[in-house]
Amino acid sequence: MYSVGKIYIRTPPAPSTPPELPGASTPPELNKALLDHFFPGEPATFLDTILLPFRDCLPLSLDEVGRTLARSSATSAPGPDMTPNSVWKRVHRVAPQLIHDLLAPLVTFGSHPLTL
Repeated sequence: MYSVGKIYIRTPPAPSTPPELPGASTPPELNKALLDHFFPGEPATFLDTILLPFRDCLPLSLDEVGRTLARSSATSAPGPDMTPNSVWKRVHRVAPQLIHDLLAPLVTFGSHPLTL
């Protein structure tokens, strides 16, 4: 902000720029750097067989997901992507069905991909 006489003129905000990461000066490089950071390692291999649901598996409930997240420490990060539980708790507050819909098939079919 600067003034001209008694009139104050507001300067426009600086344009938003993407974060700078080493070796990521273009959008595709930034995309690759973020994917490599949040999803390290080799891509998950697909199973050659069809997974069958467990017969004795109780369905996962929204309440169970909520209770589990409530008991977890907000500062810990359970997976290799190092996403803290505080992020998962915030996602659950905004869209509780989302985490349930992601986890329910994994519980039903007894699959736990390494990327999780």
